Amino acid sequence: MTRAGLPLPWYSYPAIAFLSDRLPPGARVFEYGAGNSSLWYASRCREVTSVESDENWYQEIARRLPVNAHCVFRPDRDSYAAEITNHVGPFDVIVIDGQWRAACARQALHCLAPGGVVIWDNSDMPEFEFDAAFEDVFVPAGFRELELRGLGPVNAFVWSTSILYRPGNLLSI
Repeated sequence: MTRAGLPLPWYSYPAIAFLSDRLPPGARVFEYGAGNSSLWYASRCREVTSVESDENWYQEIARRLPVNAHCVFRPDRDSYAAEITNHVGPFDVIVIDGQWRAACARQALHCLAPGGVVIWDNSDMPEFEFDAAFEDVFVPAGFRELELRGLGPVNAFVWSTSILYRPGNLLSI
């Protein structure tokens, strides 16, 4: 939360600053993993759709969402990763910050707008399988990575939030 009590996504501070200055208000966002980021995007973008795998966290977040955001609970890997295909796309921003990230990456690529970007939090942590997914899914599709390392709102250590983009993207990278 900010000093004013507004939500912040649990990304690295450099990523939050970068996105704050560049997100277009008309963007449609899909998130794998709901939370403060859902509230943050909802205050900046036209529409936010999230999928969550933890039922208690889902109930906590779903009751706090504004009218331009909604969250779906999907507890198993296949329905969680495929949830993005249940919504009319394409999406301008797809966030991969929840469970089963490699499976989500394969689904996300097909639902991303031509100028869209993918935000992958904790991209430096091996347990989240970023390196393999980036090489297998995103590099062949022409994506590049902007890695934004630093402290963030919830951890006392440095980590990376990566933005995956192609030329002509909505963030003008």
